[in-house]
Amino acid sequence: FPSHDTHITQDTNRNIVPGKPVDDCPHQEIISLYHELLPTMPSIKIWTDKRKKILQARWRESEKRQTLDYWKRFFIFVSESDFLCGRTAKPFNCDLEWLLTSSNFVKVIEGKYVNQ
Repeated sequence: FPSHDTHITQDTNRNIVPGKPVDDCPHQEIISLYHELLPTMPSIKIWTDKRKKILQARWRESEKRQTLDYWKRFFIFVSESDFLCGRTAKPFNCDLEWLLTSSNFVKVIEGKYVNQ
């Protein structure tokens, strides 16, 4: 997955695509992909305003993230990490909110949690 983001030069740029509605992020479709591709992670039961804002921020930061294919590839990449999915001696099982938090999202796409 990091190879797909190797051309990011300034991820904190928070580019907003002109002409797109403020809330054009397909929240439910992305949540469905999360549940489908990461079935062992905690399921989303309540989609709070805080979670909505976090996902919308990641969606809007880069035009390349504004496709469901991007999110599918992201969740597949996460599913391959033993650490993120709790398959290590000291289990850690993250959730969607953890993955979407800005600092954690950057670490994931930069490959910090790739199996060694």
